[in-house]
Amino acid sequence: MPLTLYCKRIANNNMNKLFLFGATVIVLFSSCQKETPETVSMDIRERVSNQPGITPVPAVFTKNTLLEQFTDVTDGEAPMNALNTELIQRTFPGRVSVANLHLSDVMAITHGSRVLQNLGSTNTAAVATINRKSFAGTTFLDGTRWANAVDGELRKPADCGLAINSKVSNKTATVWVVAGFNTNANSPRNVTAYLIEDMVSSNGINFAQANNHNIVPSSPFFNQGNPINNFTHANVVRRVLTGTLGNSINPASMVNGGSGTFTFKFDVPERTGNSTWKIVAFISDATSKEVLNVQEATLGTLKNWN
Repeated sequence: MPLTLYCKRIANNNMNKLFLFGATVIVLFSSCQKETPETVSMDIRERVSNQPGITPVPAVFTKNTLLEQFTDVTDGEAPMNALNTELIQRTFPGRVSVANLHLSDVMAITHGSRVLQNLGSTNTAAVATINRKSFAGTTFLDGTRWANAVDGELRKPADCGLAINSKVSNKTATVWVVAGFNTNANSPRNVTAYLIEDMVSSNGINFAQANNHNIVPSSPFFNQGNPINNFTHANVVRRVLTGTLGNSINPASMVNGGSGTFTFKFDVPERTGNSTWKIVAFISDATSKEVLNVQEATLGTLKNWN
């Protein structure tokens, strides 16, 4: 199911203005606790049949796309970017996973800066990567370029995919991420997994969101304040379950019909209000760092192969 992002400050009669900005693309944010230490993960190389509900590796995978945005509450383009991200997810339902990495506010974790450095950039907000690929010479795209990049990526075939299952018992979560292949991989691959809180809103000053569009009459965020109080932050990465660039997949698993299972256990943080936890996991090329496929699932549920 596609993720629906909400901004409480937008009245229904302003929503039509959103679609005037279809060429721009953005992200809402959602988390409010400090980063916790990365958990130790283990590739236990279990057979798929040992994971309840996960079916054998399919012959064909659906290509999904990862949009990672680098942002914080001082990013004045964030409100407009959030609404444009919603438009992208509505256009491609269920096929675009959004991960918002806050850099320097109360929702920040160090992982955002680490990813930027590993991809060759310094700390900067108001940009995103699409599958961590380079487009016209740059990996870091402003919101006006996201939609076209996503559309192009979704048109490509996929030689790998993921299934996710998880359970929560006494506030301890166990997550299984299974990476599957329908051809022999010709390069090393990694699996990365995020714990994401889908929606956070707080009246605290530290969560107020800068708004560059407060004085733009044609914007849905016109006259909403700068900063916007009680702004809803969506899809904030709260915890990284793997290394910065992922955990290595056993080469023996990366063959036609092969699979490798990663198991993660961690204490579930306190939710913010009625927010929901979800797992976003993706396979990347260990050499080029390109994201090859992505899958997401609500914590405590099964999501079979994409």
